[in-house]
Amino acid sequence: MDYQLKSDEQCSRCGKCHSFCPIYRAILDERLSPRGKLYILSNEKATNMAHDIVDVCLQCGRCRRLCPSGVDAGALIHKVRIKKRDFHWSDRLLSLAHKRPFIINLLKIFPNDLLPIGLLPRFLSIDHQQAQETDIRFSRLAFHRMAQKMPQRKRPFSKATDVFLFTGCIQKYIFTDIPLNALKLFDENAIFISEDETCCGLFAWTAGDVVTARRLSEKNLSVIQKSGSNSIMTFCSSCAFTIRHVWPVLFKNTSFEQLTKKLSQNLIDIWDIIKGYKLELKAMIDTKKIIYHIPCHEDREALRPLALKNVLDMCCGQGGSFGVKYKDIGRQVFKMAKEEFIKSDSHMLVTTCSGCYLRWKASIAPYPVHEAKEIRHLAEFIIK
Repeated sequence: MDYQLKSDEQCSRCGKCHSFCPIYRAILDERLSPRGKLYILSNEKATNMAHDIVDVCLQCGRCRRLCPSGVDAGALIHKVRIKKRDFHWSDRLLSLAHKRPFIINLLKIFPNDLLPIGLLPRFLSIDHQQAQETDIRFSRLAFHRMAQKMPQRKRPFSKATDVFLFTGCIQKYIFTDIPLNALKLFDENAIFISEDETCCGLFAWTAGDVVTARRLSEKNLSVIQKSGSNSIMTFCSSCAFTIRHVWPVLFKNTSFEQLTKKLSQNLIDIWDIIKGYKLELKAMIDTKKIIYHIPCHEDREALRPLALKNVLDMCCGQGGSFGVKYKDIGRQVFKMAKEEFIKSDSHMLVTTCSGCYLRWKASIAPYPVHEAKEIRHLAEFIIK
């Protein structure tokens, strides 16, 4: 694989990416730093190595925000992934599972000697002890569809509603209480929920699988268009990122272009809700007792006016399917963030990404040393 860097993409080799790349900080391998990856990708003699290193990237976006030379290594790596089209089995399985939902149920119930509760927790990088001892109960909470839990909110497609609630995979299948509780803030007659929604497509997009990302997104757009909703609301920062930035790219110059633009402009995320209700979030969070974990795909422009001081701006190591492909590296990345939280004075961590929430929830709750530590989704936090 030969990827010739353009003139405006040249890395200055300053090495400052070592200080902010979570993968380099976790394993200290120069080949896997942004600088190392760019060097390998522009070196004709390193074709075999380039094939391997493009997958070892969390797509966290820190290159784009923090590189002093303005080189977005993550975006360049993403371009190579799209060309490569050599996807990990986990990406293929996720794609197939969203196409054939019964496969997810098989993952949930299919036992093995090491994990008798099923393969799904293991697929999500949650080990047997974590799945058993934390309050994440896949056997009871997973796969309860939103429309079944709230039949009074299921509106017929013939009636146009104001807002389409997009729950995303994890809130739809595991943490259903998050949207259930958050919806208490709204007029139920103004919200549309459909059990036909599927994954936002971010996992496929970051893997470079544009075909699957477009297929998943197109299904969602068809459901939203049929609902007649004028706006879309989500309580997951990663889903919000996808709706705001990925869908318009996927459907440029297509019949869905105008709809994706409208949804991007009319997106209601957790920060809009906080502003709308004039919640004093800074006073609620900016204490030594509570720390806000900033997900990689968080809208930092929304955060800036709050000027929060007690924050944890570190990747959780999940990165879509990265935590499955490179479990050990993902855990090392998360370990750095977890250690920062554990040694802090804060007793509670709140976040807005469903994937981060799952990672934190599963990794903090089971162990006695963490008894004083609590994990909340921001939607749960502002309601309680």
